[in-house]
Amino acid sequence: AVEALTQILGPNSVAVDPNIAKLSVMGVGIRSHTGVATRMFAALAAANINIAMINSSEVRINVATDAAHGEIGLEALRSQPGLRLAINMSARSIGYPRWTRTLNRGLKSDPTIGERLILEITESSAMVMPDITRVFMASLQARGISFALDDFGSGYTSFRYLREFYFDILK
Repeated sequence: AVEALTQILGPNSVAVDPNIAKLSVMGVGIRSHTGVATRMFAALAAANINIAMINSSEVRINVATDAAHGEIGLEALRSQPGLRLAINMSARSIGYPRWTRTLNRGLKSDPTIGERLILEITESSAMVMPDITRVFMASLQARGISFALDDFGSGYTSFRYLREFYFDILK
């Protein structure tokens, strides 16, 4: 996705910062249930998480924070059982031991976290390692985790690719 944006906007218009974590709360209930944002921001404030940027829509609230606070922020949001969490990840994260340990520890500590977790993988990222991504997705979907295909249509636009994966959500 970054490469495609760079081609469209030019190399000086796109910036990537690995020191930023994005935490999201999403679900249709955001629009119809009051207090979702309040609970999210209260949990982050209680964990002393500084928010660098906020973005929202009718079904989603995103905050950007320092990457070092990403795990702490997820823990803070996890403490709010009424919220559904979405985490952007790259297919490369599948093989990153620290990320996998953190995910498994979180799933083991709270049996309901899987049903409240959405892992978002970009279309181009899924195509980097399709076989490994499919196995990874199947094992976590069996534990209740949902997967969203992020940025569908921005790269390998083909329903043939879509059939090879079992995404719960297209974005």
